[in-house]
Amino acid sequence: MSVELSWPDTLPTPSRDRYRIRPGKGVRRTEMEGGPARQRRLYTQTPAGIPVLWRMTNSQYGLFEAWYEHKADAGATWFNTQLRGGQGMQNHIARFIDEFEATPISGGRWEVHAELEIRERPIFSEDELDILLTDDMDLLEISIAGLHTLTHTTLPIQVTL
Repeated sequence: MSVELSWPDTLPTPSRDRYRIRPGKGVRRTEMEGGPARQRRLYTQTPAGIPVLWRMTNSQYGLFEAWYEHKADAGATWFNTQLRGGQGMQNHIARFIDEFEATPISGGRWEVHAELEIRERPIFSEDELDILLTDDMDLLEISIAGLHTLTHTTLPIQVTL
């Protein structure tokens, strides 16, 4: 699903302080009278919760309040935003789970606390995982960086000569 609304570029990304990802529960566990408990997967996709903290200036906080109210429909609307995950900063589709809380701090700045719900966490595919489990990750990253330089820097320069 694509969404049209995006987090404003003029507002900061969430701070690393207190940032954590809580995947939704997609497994049901049934205790048995005898023997081990049984578990089964209920859903292939579960939303995850991410508590976030933004540190903002007065003007950024004013912009955030107006964007939240008018564009994000008081937090009810899904929006595109960059968030941290296992693959670094990635685009996520998110919305607010509940109202945000804002606290004034020294120097005319604000701390804004909220919890976001994200639809899908960008994770490696099963094929990518198989490669990563059998190959040296550090060597793979070096090879990818070299390939990127070759295709985006070296080859375009040689073609234009």
